[in-house]
Amino acid sequence: MEQTASSSLLDIDRGRIDLWYTFLDGVTDPELLAGYQALLGPEEIARHDRFVFPKSRHQYLVARALVRTALSQYADVSPAAWSFATNEHGKPSVASPAGCRLRFNPSHTAGLAVCAVTADREIGVDVENIKPDFATAGIVNHFFAPEEIASLEQATGDARQIRFFQLWTLKEAFLKAVGLGLSLPLKDFAISLPDEAPSQVVFHNSGLGNATEWSFSQVRFDTSYQIALALHTADGQKTEIWLREFVPVRGTIRSVRLPDHPTRSWQL
Repeated sequence: MEQTASSSLLDIDRGRIDLWYTFLDGVTDPELLAGYQALLGPEEIARHDRFVFPKSRHQYLVARALVRTALSQYADVSPAAWSFATNEHGKPSVASPAGCRLRFNPSHTAGLAVCAVTADREIGVDVENIKPDFATAGIVNHFFAPEEIASLEQATGDARQIRFFQLWTLKEAFLKAVGLGLSLPLKDFAISLPDEAPSQVVFHNSGLGNATEWSFSQVRFDTSYQIALALHTADGQKTEIWLREFVPVRGTIRSVRLPDHPTRSWQL
C-alpha cells in the first residue's frame, strides 16, 4: 500500500496507470461542492448548468473536480489552471500547460466517478453501474460483433449480465482510447474474454491498425461497478495499475497497487 501526501507530487511513467476514483454519494458538503465549481472553466460551467436534474449536475461537477485535482497530483499546476481540448469526437486532452506528457480519460456513472492517468500513451476508461435487470438485447444486437454475441450466449443468468457489462465497458474504453467515438462502428472490432488470459481485441476493419498494440484490464467493485481500461502499448511494456480512492481537494484516502494477474481482471 502506498500513502500519498497531498503536499508532494507523484511521478508517473509509461509503465503505470493510476485509476483515481470517488464515490459520489459521499461528497455532499456544500462548501466543498462550491469549491469544485470555482475550479471549472467557462465551458464546464455552461455544461454543468445545462443539466436538468440535480443528480446529473452533481455527477458532472464531482467528475470534473476529480480530473483537475488528480492531474495536479503530478504537476505543479493548480486544479483551476488546467485547460483542455477535445478532438472532433470528444476525446479530451491537456491543452495547457503545453507539452504535458500526461494522458487521461474520465468516466462516471450513478454513484462513482473515475479518471485514468498515464504518461505518453493513449488510454480510455469506462465505468458502468451493474444493473441485474438492465435490458441488454437491443445493445447486443446493434453493437456487438458476432464473437461477442457468441461469448454472451455461453453464459446464463447473473453470469450473462456480468459478461455483458464486461464486454460493454471494454468496448467503450477502447472507443475512448482511440478517440473515434461512435464514428467507429462497434461491430468493427470484437473484445475477447478468455478465462486464463488477458482480453484482446480483434479488428474487422483493416484501417484500425495492429490489434496487438492494445492491452485491456478490468476491475469490479463488489457487485455494483464494472470498470474497463484500454491502453495503447505499442512498445510491449508491462503496465502496473494503482487504484487511488480520492476526494477532490481533500486528498487521497488510500492507494493500492493491483497484483499482477494473467487475466488482468480484478474483483475488489
